[in-house]
Amino acid sequence: PTVNVTFSQFGVYTVTLTVVNNDCTAYAYLPIYVTSSPTVCGPFQAPVSIGITAYSIPGGAVQIDWQTDRGAPDHTFCVEVATDGHTFRRLSEQRGDGRHFSFVDESPSPGNNYYRIAAIDPAGEVRLTDPVQVGLFPGRPALVYPNPVVDQLRVDWKAELGDEVVLALYHISGKLVRTVAVEAKQIGHTFDLSDLPAGSYLLQVQYGAEGRLTYPILKQ
Repeated sequence: PTVNVTFSQFGVYTVTLTVVNNDCTAYAYLPIYVTSSPTVCGPFQAPVSIGITAYSIPGGAVQIDWQTDRGAPDHTFCVEVATDGHTFRRLSEQRGDGRHFSFVDESPSPGNNYYRIAAIDPAGEVRLTDPVQVGLFPGRPALVYPNPVVDQLRVDWKAELGDEVVLALYHISGKLVRTVAVEAKQIGHTFDLSDLPAGSYLLQVQYGAEGRLTYPILKQ
C-alpha cells in the first residue's frame, strides 16, 4: 500500500507501522527529516560533536578555532560572543565544509569575552557549545565599564586574582554605598546603580593579600 503524507512544517517526525497478525503485534519505526530540501528518511547520524578554543593574538584580536568529529556540509556554524557570559550576539556564519574552522574577532571588548559556537542543522535545530572565556586587560588586572555609567556598572578581572575579590563603592564624600565579596573565579560582577543619584564615586577593588585598585566613577 502507498500512503501520502503532507507535513505542515519542518522538523523531525517518526512514522510508526503497526502490523497485527494472529494475535501478535509488531512495530516498525521510520524517522522522517523534513527540511527545505527534499524530505530525508532515516537512519540518522548522531549530532555533530564540536570542540572549541579561543585565545588572544597580536594586535588585540581574538582567534576562535573549532573542529567537528565529522564533515557536516549541511550545517551552518555561527560564532557568538558575550561580555557577561549570558547575552550573546552573532559575529559570523560559516558553512560546515570540512572539519576545521577559524574566525578572528578583530574588535573584542576589553575585559572578559565569552565565545561559543551555534551549530544549526538542516531542520533549523540549534546546538550550542559551552562558552570559552578570553580576558583582555591592557595595563591593569581589572576593568570597569561603562564609565560614565547610567545604571549597570560592570567590573571584570583576571581569573588569577586569588580566592576572593571585594568590591566597595564610595561616594566622593567618603560614604560607603555598596560593597560585595565575590569569588575570584567568577571573574566579574555587575552593580545596579540605577537608584543612586548622579555624581562622582570611587570604586575600590581589593584582591589577594595586598592588591588594591581604585577607579573614579561618574554616575549620570
